[in-house]
Amino acid sequence: MRKGKLPSSSFFPNIILFIVMLMVLPPIVILFLYSLSNASLGKLSNISLTFEPYTKLLQDSTNIKSILNSLVIASLSALFGTLIATFTAWIIVKTDTPLVGKLEPLLLVPVAISPFLYALSWTTLLDPYIGIINILTNILIGKTLLTIYSFTGLILVTTFACMPLAYIVIKPFFEQFDSSLEEASIISGASKRVTIWKITFGLAVPTMISAYLLAFVWCMEELGIPLILAARAAIPIASLRIYELTLTWPPNYNVAAALAIVVMIINIILYRIAQSIIGKKQWTTVGLRGFRKGVMKFGKIKYLFLSIVLIYIVISSILPIIGMVPMSLSKVYGFPSRLEDIALDNYVRLLSKPLAITAIKNSIIIATLGSFILLVFTFLISYIVNRTAYKAKNLLDTLSMFPLSIPSIVIALGIFLYFLYILPTFIYVSIFSIMLGMLIRFIGHGTRAFSPVMKQVHQGLEDAARISGASQFQTIKDILIKLMIPSFISTYTFLFIYFVRELPLSILLATSKNMVWTAAIYSLWELGDVRLVYAFACMEIILILSVRFIGVYLSKREERKWNI
Repeated sequence: MRKGKLPSSSFFPNIILFIVMLMVLPPIVILFLYSLSNASLGKLSNISLTFEPYTKLLQDSTNIKSILNSLVIASLSALFGTLIATFTAWIIVKTDTPLVGKLEPLLLVPVAISPFLYALSWTTLLDPYIGIINILTNILIGKTLLTIYSFTGLILVTTFACMPLAYIVIKPFFEQFDSSLEEASIISGASKRVTIWKITFGLAVPTMISAYLLAFVWCMEELGIPLILAARAAIPIASLRIYELTLTWPPNYNVAAALAIVVMIINIILYRIAQSIIGKKQWTTVGLRGFRKGVMKFGKIKYLFLSIVLIYIVISSILPIIGMVPMSLSKVYGFPSRLEDIALDNYVRLLSKPLAITAIKNSIIIATLGSFILLVFTFLISYIVNRTAYKAKNLLDTLSMFPLSIPSIVIALGIFLYFLYILPTFIYVSIFSIMLGMLIRFIGHGTRAFSPVMKQVHQGLEDAARISGASQFQTIKDILIKLMIPSFISTYTFLFIYFVRELPLSILLATSKNMVWTAAIYSLWELGDVRLVYAFACMEIILILSVRFIGVYLSKREERKWNI
C-alpha cells in the first residue's frame, strides 16, 4: 500500500514516539528493577541487584500454589470457554437455527461488565447462605447445589466470563468459511456429522488455538473474580497474591514484583508456543475466486440448538444480573421473601455517603475525559503507523501494543511503583494519577481498535483529495475522520466502559481523595455491607449497559448515513 506524505519533517511523529516511550517503558523497567532488589519503598536509588526476591518467592509455598492454581484454572476455564464459544458460533453462523442471531448480544453481556461485578452477581445465586439457587435447592433437596466460593465455582464463573472473548475471535472464521468445502465433502460421500467434525471444526483448529490463547492470558491476569471468590475460599491465585503482597506492612513490593514478572514470562512463553503451533496448522479457506457463504439445514434438531443457546444465555447472562437486582432492593440480609422487604432504601443510603458520590463523580470525569484524550492520541498513532513513511513506525506500533501483552495486575503494579517515584504527591492523590494510569493501561486497546479500520479506508480517497488541492490536515479532517466516525463512536464507547470497569489499577492507585467506582464497590465489600455493594454494582452495570447501547445506536446510525 502506498503511504501518505509525511509533514515537512518527522518532528511530530518523534514527539508521539517519545510520549509513548515515557508512558510504556518506565513502569516495566521499575517493576523489573524492584524484582531484582531489596530496596524499600522510596529508596530505589540505593539499589543493589540481587535475586533474593525470587528466592523468597520460591521459598513460600503459597506463592508456588498461587501460580499452579492460576495455571489450572486458566487452562480449564479457557478450554471450556473456547469449546462453548466454538459450538455457539457454529450454531449462530453455520446452521439454520432460528432467532439465534437476535439473541447474540445477550451472549456478550459478561464481557460488557466488570469481571469483578460479574463474580459479585454470582454470589447472589450460589452463596452458601444467601444465594437464591442454594436457598431453593436447600428447600427442595435438602442441600446446596454448589458453593460459589470454591475451586469449581472459580472455574465456572471464569469460564462464563472468558467465553465471549473466545467467541469474538472464532465467529469471524465461520463467517468467512467457504461452504463449498462442506458441499464437496458431502458429495464425496461423507456424512454430515463427519463433514462438520473433519472439515468445519477441523479447519477451525488454528482459530480455536488463537481464541484459547486469548482466553488463557485473560484468565491468568484476571483479578476481579479471584478477589470475590478465591479470597473468601482461601484459594491462592497469582493475580490475587500479587495484590495481597502489596497490602502487607511493610508492603512487600519486591516479592510482588518478582511474582508479577514470573506471571508475565509465563504468558509470553505460552504465547510463543501457541504461535508456533498455529504456524504449523495454517489452511486457506478463502481463495482468489472468493468464497460462498451458506448454512446447513438441520430440520427439527435446530430447535435443540436453539434450546442449548437459550439455556446458556439464561445461566451465564440473565440469572446473575437478575439475581443482583432483588438483593440491591432488599431491606433484609439476603433474598427478600416478602414485598414489604423490597424498597429503595439501599440506594438512598448509598447516595447519602460521600464515598459513593465522590466515586461516581471521579469515575465519570476520568472515563469521559480520559477516553477522549486516548481516542485522539491512539488515532494519531494509528495514522502515523498506517499512513506515513515514518522510519520508526514499527517501533511506535510495537510500543503502543506492548501493554496488551502484559497481565493487567502486572502493569498496574508497575504503574503504581512508577507513579510513587515520578509523580508529585499532590498529583498522585488526585484523579489525574488514575487517569494517566488508565491512559497507559489502555493505549494498546485504542490503537488495536483504530488500525484495522484505517486500513479499510482506501488510500486513493486521500490521494484524490490531495490532487484536488486539499492540505494534509484537510484530507485527514474531511476524508479520513468523517469516514471513520462510526469507529470513533464505537472506540470511545469501548474505552469509556473499560475506564469505568478497570479494577487492578483502581484499587492500587485509589485513595480517599481520588476514589473511583469499582474501587469503592470493593471497599464496601470489604466492610461487609453487601446490600450497599449490590446497589452500587447495579448502578454501575446500568451505566455501562446504557453507554454501550447508546454507542451501538449512534455507530449504526452513522453507518447507515454513509452506507458502510
